[in-house]
Amino acid sequence: MKKIIALSALVALGALGIACGGSDNSNNSNRSNANVNHNTNSATSNAINAVTNANTVTNAMEHPVNTLSNAAKTVANGVSNSNSKSNTKSTTNKSNK
Repeated sequence: MKKIIALSALVALGALGIACGGSDNSNNSNRSNANVNHNTNSATSNAINAVTNANTVTNAMEHPVNTLSNAAKTVANGVSNSNSKSNTKSTTNKSNK
């Protein structure tokens, strides 16, 4: 009986070793999956960096555009104000001589 238990345990451990022991095909498959995941992560990271860089350029251009816009509004307000009618009557006192 002891021999049967020992042989059964040996067969069970052998089967477990084969199942978990990493044949070359499963290792290559896992390595391939890891490479695909790495490449996907790299591509995603590069895309995110490109968007971040585009946002940085956009933000850098925002200040000059706002400055030009404000200058144009100032000029437009100046022209508008110069066209409005102003009180041009003289208010000096004339003395009778």
